[in-house]
Amino acid sequence: MRVTVGHVRPTFITPIDCQHLDFYSTSQSNFIIHRPQLGGLDDSHLSEYYVLFGLARSLKAKPQNYSNLCVAHYRRFVSMSKFGRTAKNQNYTQLISSDDASEIYQSETIPPNKDWLVGRPLQLEHGGVFAQFARHHPVNDLLRILTAAVDSNLLSHDFLRRFVDARYLFAAPTVGFFPIDYFVDVMSNLEEIVRLCVEGEFPKIQDGYQRRIIAFCLERIHSQILFDYLSKAKEGSVALGYQCVVGDGDVVVASGRNDA
Repeated sequence: MRVTVGHVRPTFITPIDCQHLDFYSTSQSNFIIHRPQLGGLDDSHLSEYYVLFGLARSLKAKPQNYSNLCVAHYRRFVSMSKFGRTAKNQNYTQLISSDDASEIYQSETIPPNKDWLVGRPLQLEHGGVFAQFARHHPVNDLLRILTAAVDSNLLSHDFLRRFVDARYLFAAPTVGFFPIDYFVDVMSNLEEIVRLCVEGEFPKIQDGYQRRIIAFCLERIHSQILFDYLSKAKEGSVALGYQCVVGDGDVVVASGRNDA
């Protein structure tokens, strides 16, 4: 099963079996899912997680005849091989043209005889995930969300220890090729963490880039969950690939959303 997510349709041509996810019947989407009710939070706060929560709910309620799910953003996906040029501001990302992306997406995103295809993790500098997060976002928000999730038994103390010790990060961990059971489990868990934020009225939602602070926290938590699953995956079932982004120039630029 292939799906794409994003506030616009993909910037590359997708095969006929690929479904673009959206909540809006007027968006030319070919796969409409139900909108999660999360206290007024939407994709402007939760990025792709909002629509993926809806997909996980749909898959849980009405299972499909698929064992795996391939997820791409409207301009980002994971390929088996390395293409294009390495972005100067994201050394884990390869920049490719829209034309190249159409061909690469068709042939390079579903690995044969594998259960997983994920982008190579980013090696973090001194201080690990907290230091990396703090360079870009209010770290107290991440700490508060982690504390609430552990106190509510959505995350374990052992998970928190691994998170603190982490020296690698899966950037954009929503993108790749995954077992559907994993996808449904992790999205359901992350949605429950968001509900803790809604019920506790934290963190404070800001304007601009930090409007998506919950999504940024989810990305770090999701990364560690993905590491945990991969550590238990069947030998030989995991392929490490390359994050590809459609773009010109030498850097990955902001998405262009009004809230970005």
